[in-house]
Parts: sequence; C-alpha cells; structure tokens
Amino acid sequence: MDSKSFYAEILADFSSDDKATKIQAAFDSDDWKNYQILVHALKSTALSIGAENLSEKARTLEFAAKENNLALIHENHADLISTYQKIRAQIAAWLN
Repeated sequence: MDSKSFYAEILADFSSDDKATKIQAAFDSDDWKNYQILVHALKSTALSIGAENLSEKARTLEFAAKENNLALIHENHADLISTYQKIRAQIAAWLN
C-alpha cells in the first residue's frame, strides 16, 4: 500500500469514528476519569493525522481532567467538540 492510500485510510477512520458523542456523554455525566481517557485518545489520533491544534486542545483538557480543573474543562469543552466536528467534516468532504 502506498503512503497516500494509507493516509487516506487513516483519515477515513478518523472521520468516521465519532469520539465526540462519548466525550460529550462523559462531560454531561461529570465522569472526569473517562473524560480524561477519551480526550487522551483524541489527542493521540488527532496528532497522528496532523491535526496539531485539535491535539493541543485535547491535551489541555486531558491534563485539566487529571488535575480536576473543572473550570478549565467547562471553559474549553465546547471549543474542543466544535473543532473536532469541523475537522471531521472537512476530512469527510475531502475524501468524497
């Protein structure tokens, strides 16, 4: 498999895996341990596709959850979800 097709496959996986629903559910239920785990996963996958800004936002919230900094989470959660959904939509449009 050449690198372009492999990268396209990774992008397809990223755009089809809606982590936002699980992250939002953890946020809504104040489940900060799972929130931390889920944003950690998002941080890693975002970085693997080159979405550095999204990865950094997820990293910030991962450490906020680890430190139980709920104010920081509440202040930045909506932006994380919005950025993630925009990137997923852009990838999906590009793939089609």
